[in-house]
Amino acid sequence: MIIPLIGLKKLGGTKQGLIGATIGLFIGFFMGPIGIIVGPFVGALSGELINNIEFKKGLKASLGTLIGLLAGVVMKFMVSFIFLVIYIKETLTVIF
Repeated sequence: MIIPLIGLKKLGGTKQGLIGATIGLFIGFFMGPIGIIVGPFVGALSGELINNIEFKKGLKASLGTLIGLLAGVVMKFMVSFIFLVIYIKETLTVIF
């Protein structure tokens, strides 16, 4: 849940965008899978626009949040897959 916030900062997000993304993440958590994806993006964009940042720059920072979220999902999937392979290997070792 930290990686989207790192993506926001890397693409030029401000403190208000960071706060907006965090609030969007918490609100989106209660809205299901779509909320988890859309919440930080909308929150970061709202925070940037409240900070009087032009729309194009705010959108760029919000995309950093979305990219960070997707990168985090990919990393979690890879770790889960590695754990699955280790589990299957150890189970087969015990059986055979």
